[in-house]
Amino acid sequence: KSWVTSGPVADYVVVFMPTQPEDGHRGVTAFLVDASTPGYVRGKKEPKLGIRASATSELIFEDCRIPAANRLGE
Repeated sequence: KSWVTSGPVADYVVVFMPTQPEDGHRGVTAFLVDASTPGYVRGKKEPKLGIRASATSELIFEDCRIPAANRLGE
C-alpha cells in the first residue's frame, strides 16, 4: 500500500483485505495489525511538497500472517 499517512510512525494499522473474493465488496474484512508482526514492513518515508507534519510512507506485507483474533467486527 502506498502513500499511507502516519505509516512510518503507527504502532497499529487497520487493513482491509478480501477474505472471500467471490462475495465482492461483502467479502472484505478489516484486521488490526501490530507493527511488530513478522512480514509487516514500513517503507521509506515519502518526500512531500506540503503537509510535512504528517509522515507518509508505503506499507509492505510480505508473507505477513494476521491471526483471525485480530479481525474487527463480525
